[in-house]
Amino acid sequence: MTTRKKQTWTDILIEFLKAQVAGNVLFLGTMLGFFIGEKLLNVPEIPSLIGASILANIAFFFVNRELVFTANGKRRTYGEVFRFIALMVFNMLIYTALTSVIANGIALTFEEGAAHEHRFYLAQILSAMIFSVWTYVGLKFWVFKPAKQHAHASRHHALTIEKRRGKRA
Repeated sequence: MTTRKKQTWTDILIEFLKAQVAGNVLFLGTMLGFFIGEKLLNVPEIPSLIGASILANIAFFFVNRELVFTANGKRRTYGEVFRFIALMVFNMLIYTALTSVIANGIALTFEEGAAHEHRFYLAQILSAMIFSVWTYVGLKFWVFKPAKQHAHASRHHALTIEKRRGKRA
């Protein structure tokens, strides 16, 4: 029987830093997608942000799954995909609302100038800073949590079955 290696604080810190590097895929993908949608395709700000987030999240899932929260020989589950989608849809709804609120706050504070013109980019940066820790915790302890290996049979398995049938061993 193999025992599970307990993670040290150093292991957790390194994993967190790797998640932050992987988070750049999400952050930069969203920023680039938003720029392409808003500036080049003339899509309104919120739909452009949502479309960019969806595409960046797909890349973010694979980077996290393969580089950050590796299975190390353990089996993967299909539940990871569904948990990731649930977490990131929840995050995207809150992120979009928060980004919109921050952008509107910047617009009210700075009525003209560079801050006003680039308010959605500034709002995305501030929102991403808020979500970095929350997303790491959700990914580590819910989405990519280690699959539990249940014993297929214990040494008392046969006795348990016979006792349930009313027989004594």
